[in-house]
Amino acid sequence: MLDAMKFRGTVKNVLVAVIASFLTVFSTHAQTQTPVAKGPAEFRDVTAAAGIKFVHNNGAYGKKYLPETLGPGVAFIDYDNDGWPDIFLVNGTDWPGHATKRSTPKLYHNNHDGTFTDVTHKAGPRRGNVRARRDRGRL
Repeated sequence: MLDAMKFRGTVKNVLVAVIASFLTVFSTHAQTQTPVAKGPAEFRDVTAAAGIKFVHNNGAYGKKYLPETLGPGVAFIDYDNDGWPDIFLVNGTDWPGHATKRSTPKLYHNNHDGTFTDVTHKAGPRRGNVRARRDRGRL
């Protein structure tokens, strides 16, 4: 149990670093001058302030299978062709016979001001893991 809690903390830290890097790079999108670093880099958890509410489900239940050790996937895409990168977060699923919660991927629309809106249900990827649907004959 302790290993699973450590792993979740590590995944959150990696996700925070990825999103912070993304926001740093694209917040300068409208600037004309390159900012000059004045000291060491500082990372802050801005996920809640940016509107990102995502909990990764790795399906862990103690067997330590390979997928249980992997973090979520992320893609920065412009899904609506507005010229601003949006965020797509890929989620895992519970192992068969060990279902505890429903997990879905998340799609966040870039509001052009450093915040994002969850448009998962509007865009459609809400039925969970594609592989799980295929394995049950639904795809």
